[in-house]
Amino acid sequence: MFSRLCIRPSSRGYSTIASSVPKEVDTLIVGGGIIGVATAFQLSRLAGPSHRILLVEQNTLTSGTTWHAAGLQTALKGVKCIANMAREGHRLYQSFDEGVGWAKTGSLGIARTEDLWTQLLQMANISESLGIPYELCDASRISQIHPYLDTTGVYGGIYTSEDGIVNPADVTMAMATRARAQGAHLLERTAIRRIVRDGRRAHAVELDSGALVHMNNIIICAGQWSKGIVKELGLGDILPAAVVPHQYVVFDRLEGVSNKLPVVRDYLNKFYLKPEVGGFMVGVFESNPEVHFPPDVKERNASGAAPRDISHEVFPESIDKAGEWLEHALETVPALQEVGIKRWLHGPDTHSCDTAPIMGRLLGTDNVHICTGFNSQGIQCGAGAGLANAEWILHGYPRSFKDDFVAADVNRWYPALAEDPDWCEGRAAEEYGIMYGVHYPYMQLHSGRNRRLLPLHEEHQRHGARFFEGFGWERAAYYLPTNVARHEYPHSWGLGKTEWFEAMKEEARAVRQHVGVIDMSSFGKLLVEGDGAGELLQWVCTADIDRPIGTIVYTAMANERGGILADFTVTRLGEDSFYITTTSNQPEMIKDHLHWATASRGMKGVTINDVTDDIAVLSVMGPKSFELLSSLGDGIDLHSTIPLSRAKDDLMLAGVSCRALRVSYVGELGLELHVQKSGAKKLFDGIMSGGSIRPRLVGSLAMLDSLRMEKRFLHYGHDFSPMESVLQVGLGFACKLKTDVDFIGKAALIREKEAGGLKKRLLSLQAQCPDVDLGKLPWWGHGAELVYRNDKLVGYLNSAGYSTVLECPIGLCLISDDRAIIDKSYIEQGEWTVRVHPIGGDGKPLIIPVKVTAGCLFDPKGRRMRGDYTTSTAST
Repeated sequence: MFSRLCIRPSSRGYSTIASSVPKEVDTLIVGGGIIGVATAFQLSRLAGPSHRILLVEQNTLTSGTTWHAAGLQTALKGVKCIANMAREGHRLYQSFDEGVGWAKTGSLGIARTEDLWTQLLQMANISESLGIPYELCDASRISQIHPYLDTTGVYGGIYTSEDGIVNPADVTMAMATRARAQGAHLLERTAIRRIVRDGRRAHAVELDSGALVHMNNIIICAGQWSKGIVKELGLGDILPAAVVPHQYVVFDRLEGVSNKLPVVRDYLNKFYLKPEVGGFMVGVFESNPEVHFPPDVKERNASGAAPRDISHEVFPESIDKAGEWLEHALETVPALQEVGIKRWLHGPDTHSCDTAPIMGRLLGTDNVHICTGFNSQGIQCGAGAGLANAEWILHGYPRSFKDDFVAADVNRWYPALAEDPDWCEGRAAEEYGIMYGVHYPYMQLHSGRNRRLLPLHEEHQRHGARFFEGFGWERAAYYLPTNVARHEYPHSWGLGKTEWFEAMKEEARAVRQHVGVIDMSSFGKLLVEGDGAGELLQWVCTADIDRPIGTIVYTAMANERGGILADFTVTRLGEDSFYITTTSNQPEMIKDHLHWATASRGMKGVTINDVTDDIAVLSVMGPKSFELLSSLGDGIDLHSTIPLSRAKDDLMLAGVSCRALRVSYVGELGLELHVQKSGAKKLFDGIMSGGSIRPRLVGSLAMLDSLRMEKRFLHYGHDFSPMESVLQVGLGFACKLKTDVDFIGKAALIREKEAGGLKKRLLSLQAQCPDVDLGKLPWWGHGAELVYRNDKLVGYLNSAGYSTVLECPIGLCLISDDRAIIDKSYIEQGEWTVRVHPIGGDGKPLIIPVKVTAGCLFDPKGRRMRGDYTTSTAST
């Protein structure tokens, strides 16, 4: 068992008297670390004293993780929303008059490999988009900036001069003082005994004093205690996070060391180096940290609850856990070998399961928000996270930031995985161990695999599939050549072309030129039925759902501001029966929105059932698809039997009854065949070997991305978020704006349309680079490549990849220009370029000319989906 230090400093004047507890508040904040206090500060600043705020902390402010944090401040990040939040911290912490320990040290990121150097340059793209200055450095320049470093083996570095350090406790208390002056109540040594919840709303909390506090909203910012609090809401273990202890060592003083030296991050050797009171602090992010977890940490992660009586907790130091990486630090900074260790700290930290924080409203609730899992970046992100939380409460979504918060969405994991403590601990620990490393395109983790298998998983194995995981599903990434044994075909990761790139091209050609079979069983599938089902869908869907039985409608789902929440197809099965299909990362959000809508409108006759796991989907696509399928259905004329955007139940193919949907995610002639999973194998075998044509089994995620981007088909989290309106992403055709039928967001979309043009718009890009060695280009879209119009930065690639039809890189980009309307003339009169850092380049980006269009790049009139292959269909 490890030790606990329970230090309880004075409460610094914050009331803990039960009589001072308000009986009713607008927002209750749980947790007195930097995230909770920043939320109280930002919310009270934006909303004013009329918005009643209560923060409760079961111990003392900063006593969880905040007190022992390293206090680093850098905006050089690989995730856009994290960079945005860190930028707000820079701005706010420097504005405080009182001493909060702020020192503008600068930061120095070091790369020792070609791939790490390229990744640093890609991270710098995000900095550039936010206006953050940086300097590219060679080894000699690094030695000038930080003379204590041995730069042997250094490939290059990036110096960000505006970065710094701050005292975590002092900056938290500065925000607490301001929050209190702005009218917020902050109570220490005040724990929550129970939470009163009725349906989708948490109405009140009972404190350990017995006081009952009613609230309109609750924000849980309680770090490692957050899981237990959510559990008390009756929502189960739904937070995908775990406690991962973090270690740092403070060395004795060294002559010449001061806060004028930058913080160093060595991304290969997994340590950071910080000037600390005349000496250095070294913190490490070890590989495989879970091997050395103390027993109590394992127990805490397994139960999902941390003891409430602990504060200022530390664990015994672990040489076994940190030793290898500390040795790297000593080799890099030889002067450390000549001084002693002043202090060793090994403390708890809360890590999410993918290195991004966990933020936003919990599904199944209307007023419960979460903010935790900052992966050792809580101080950096604290002020920004507080601002985001405040805007979620006041406006429904953070508005003050350049980028969306999809990467931090609390609901981005499959719930069954988030509820699995073994999966959470394993995935959080693995992500912790690769924080300082290269994150390759489509990179896969090893922990927590094979938890969610497709009905045809064994068939894919038999056909030589290599698997990628997405939203819990094990999906075929690509298939090995039939004449190559698995052990002779090692899988590798890379920033550029790997073996899956060639597989992707071959699979894409099969779909475009012949016929491909894609297992789309991971699609989310919902049945919405009962009295009022049509009325419900008309209200939540932007498109007109009141169509004849058998019709398939593509639609978006918007919020009151017209922001897009999801996109999906709705098939009308009967008068009050509808079948929704969507990508695998959207069904939970769609279900939750539908449940909210039924509750808010009192529609008790509507049922919403998730049938995702019951139904397999085989998508048969390509010019020869109908010829193949017709031979499996006794020569049926599929063109006349199932017109485009229509569905047919009980279609018999290969002796199996299917629900056939004539839609396409890749823009080709074909059918999606939805079948009960018990009949999936028979249907699969019939398609693969029983027809007149032998199809190719395809499944590459890169292939699907490539084909959908050629057709400008969108993907949630890449091409749209609640920050973009339905019109901005080009889905105006899927809106019933000209009808008398109301829907959520209609008024906002009408106002936007009448305003006279869009200043933000999703466009398609096609590279014009015949003389560029594509082998030296990293995978497009992975590095937030910047897009320029007439040398003015206007956006970065949202989705990107390689088109086998056009034989060049392509992409989708959200363009923003506050000074212009983005219309046809704006597009045509601009000189458009994308700046790409080649793999292992000298830091100077390649300037790639691109062709830009508001439409799609391939088959713009959609002839191929109608079976018309008589003319050239590529956009030129």
